[in-house]
Amino acid sequence: MKEYSQKKLKKNILKLSKQLSCNEVLSYSDIREKIDIDSRKLSKTIKTLHKEGYLTCKGRGKFKLEEERIEIIIFVYGSLKRGFDNNDMLKDAQYICKAETVKSFAMFEETSGSYPYLLKDKNKGYSKIKGELYKIYRKDILKKIDYFEGAPDYYKREKIKVKKNNKEIKLVETYFFTNTIIPKDQEPMTEWTKDNNYFLKAFEEHYKKSICG
Repeated sequence: MKEYSQKKLKKNILKLSKQLSCNEVLSYSDIREKIDIDSRKLSKTIKTLHKEGYLTCKGRGKFKLEEERIEIIIFVYGSLKRGFDNNDMLKDAQYICKAETVKSFAMFEETSGSYPYLLKDKNKGYSKIKGELYKIYRKDILKKIDYFEGAPDYYKREKIKVKKNNKEIKLVETYFFTNTIIPKDQEPMTEWTKDNNYFLKAFEEHYKKSICG
């Protein structure tokens, strides 16, 4: 059995996939006929290629070459961040790093306290917003996040500039709330933290009561 580096194996699988039309489905057995490779390593490489948007899964052990691979970086600032309720939606995206918006924006807490929202208000009293960057390669993930955010009806995905933790400036996309009404009873925030997370706070209070009596 021949040894392949991860990079070379990925290249060979993609080459084999491109020999077929985009409508043809490839299986693990098809690859094993052409490439003598350990099943576990093959499975791991296929999962990586799927995560990176090169292949689309079409059932157990079957996949096909993706017709249009995307590469979009999104800036998330609320419940999609690591450690929060909805971060699992980005499990197949690539986490890059923490970042901060170059311009100042208005960020407020939603009425129920379960998530924040971002407004493009030009008031000079607002601040740069802290969040995280994720790279998305697959259309189905982006579509899922758009649906979750209610885009384009409730939120609109737009390009902004952010500064990475290494000071590099990147043009990325983020979600702005389409309602531009500024809450009069709230102070704008710069970062959504676990202290702001209503569901987490409620659970912690319940937990403390249960162990303290």
